[in-house]
Amino acid sequence: MAVSYNKLWKLLIDKKMSAADVRRAGGGNRSQHHDKTAKG
Repeated sequence: MAVSYNKLWKLLIDKKMSAADVRRAGGGNRSQHHDKTAKG
């Protein structure tokens, strides 16, 4: 299944947000995300 992030990046640009801003807004961090996806 192909996934396209084009609309997401356009929305982020429109809101003047960076990928780091999204990580901060989402709470948590990469290691937490990795742990959850690795287990399952």
